[in-house]
Amino acid sequence: MVRTTIACAWCRRSKIKCIHQGEPPCRNCLRNGRTSQGDCILSGPNIHAIRRKRYRTPTLSHKPTTVDTTHEEGDIGADNTTCASNAVSAIDPDGRVINTLRNTSRTDVLQAASKFHQTFPELSFLHLATFDVDSQETSSLLLKAAMMALCSTHQDETARYVKTALSGLFLEPPKLVTIQTLLLLAMYEWGDGRGYDAWMTTGVAIRMMQSLETMRGPTRPSELEQEIYNRTFWSCFIMDRLVLCGKGQPFTLPLDQMRIHLPIGDQDFAFGQSSNPRIYIGNIHGDMYNTIEYSYSILVRGFDIWARILKWIINGGRRQPGMTLLANCPWTPGSPWKDLYDELDDWRQHQHQRMKYPGVQIAGHVSLGHGEQFAFINLVYYISILFLSREYIPFLPKPESIPVGPVDPPLLESAAPEGWWVERADQLFNSSAQITNLLQELDDLNTSLLTPFSGFCAFSAAIMNAYVSSFPRMNYGKCIHFSTKLLEVNIQWLSRFKEIWKMGNGWFKTTLHARNLYIKASRDHQRFQGKTRADFEALEASIHDSSGVSPIHEDDTRMAEVESHEREIDTSHAAEAALGLQQLSHSHNIPEQSLQPLEDMYFPHEISIFNQWNQVWPLWGEQQFGPLASGGFNLDYNIDIPGL
Repeated sequence: MVRTTIACAWCRRSKIKCIHQGEPPCRNCLRNGRTSQGDCILSGPNIHAIRRKRYRTPTLSHKPTTVDTTHEEGDIGADNTTCASNAVSAIDPDGRVINTLRNTSRTDVLQAASKFHQTFPELSFLHLATFDVDSQETSSLLLKAAMMALCSTHQDETARYVKTALSGLFLEPPKLVTIQTLLLLAMYEWGDGRGYDAWMTTGVAIRMMQSLETMRGPTRPSELEQEIYNRTFWSCFIMDRLVLCGKGQPFTLPLDQMRIHLPIGDQDFAFGQSSNPRIYIGNIHGDMYNTIEYSYSILVRGFDIWARILKWIINGGRRQPGMTLLANCPWTPGSPWKDLYDELDDWRQHQHQRMKYPGVQIAGHVSLGHGEQFAFINLVYYISILFLSREYIPFLPKPESIPVGPVDPPLLESAAPEGWWVERADQLFNSSAQITNLLQELDDLNTSLLTPFSGFCAFSAAIMNAYVSSFPRMNYGKCIHFSTKLLEVNIQWLSRFKEIWKMGNGWFKTTLHARNLYIKASRDHQRFQGKTRADFEALEASIHDSSGVSPIHEDDTRMAEVESHEREIDTSHAAEAALGLQQLSHSHNIPEQSLQPLEDMYFPHEISIFNQWNQVWPLWGEQQFGPLASGGFNLDYNIDIPGL
């Protein structure tokens, strides 16, 4: 059940909570027999007043004079604040949320701003020295509200308030602060498991940014204003790649068409004045631009490479037409895989030696206050290597298999150079180990990086640690016990992560499910003889998915009952992890019939839901709206899941 400010007229008149699932009838109307059409109509308070304000027809032009796009009296933007204020009061009629925001102490606001600045290096536009903590303007309040929602726990109501209030500004002239708020909201929605909403919200921010670019007036902004503007633009660029929906459409902001300089150094930004020449894509010279001082510039370039790797893979990867030809084999110069790998390697090689983990430990960077930036740069590199190397290994190898390239169609038409597959295996499993160790070291240093992107990295590492734990010969038998320990760390980390971000629930379930599949396949190969990726398309899609939504058409009421049951038995995530870890540490030494599946322990009432993994499901959470294809795949691995 969902409690929101959206309610039916009967519940509002009766001054009782209207409990519903997003569509009529609500629970109260259903209970009292008001189920005929028109009896229960859900709406927001004063919705007509909001619409009249929102859809008024603009008649005069606007004349922006600064980066923030102010307007002359009498034009379309003259009553922008008034219009927004009316919308805000309409969605918060009792003033509870807005009063809470206005009464939030300076200390709490600054702490949220500092946490956001430190924890989300991919959105590095906030200038703390000039951040207006005391502003009571609607746009500033919404930015602070989004920041509080993103950097605090249990802030769903504040996030809903921001989302609804922003909808009243979509047809107003763009402002930089509104774009920044949209980016924060998109990050929040991504972490909350609403990948589609995050993608759409990011799109609105980008369109506003592009519109703002065309509307900039003749007044020259200060150097600091220009850099805040630039960093907001690059934040749009990164979010465009982080919430990639997985379809074949081009990026909204293609890098090769950017005519805006890359971010200046972090210290220069902090003090509001650049001490070095500005740099542009394709014109990066000198090692100074590849140090931690230029971490945001490095991230911009790294995220672009990572997004193109992910896009190539989810659009078919090695199974795309023509990929089996010698000219497109991954070791052939000029092939899609090799071009991506070479670009990634070039990006990495140009970084200063102090930027490269594990050669340089993260403790030194943490002590200097930029541990998160250092971590992000290395996470981008290792997740990119992991995805590239994973594309050509068998989805479900035989227990005795060693790395020899694809074993299921389409097969490559040429043999790889000697040692090539050995190198790929070494890079693949080394990457999953480094991601795990890096996040663990941050935890040990009390600098935990529990954010959506780091969560996706941890999840991807967990899948490969589970894989090599069951098929150790895919890494030539190296460090099997070490891989199991790494998986234990991943399970613990994801268990904590899912308590903060809803997107972690899907990754957690997928990790447990994949791990059970690998164990079963490694012990009972005859049962899985002949099975290929084609037999596990739903599971493979979930492994590649960055939205975190489990590949299950979940019923909200059923899930609420499961969550209620979990609360009743007071099973903490730490205790859950301990149970799973105990099983993991002994999984290779106990009889198969005594091995209880992790799904039973973590989700004892969701077996029926887990059996729905045979549905075809797309990326970014579309499955929330129902299956988009008829039929399904017979996933033999989970038919008798209660007994494993």
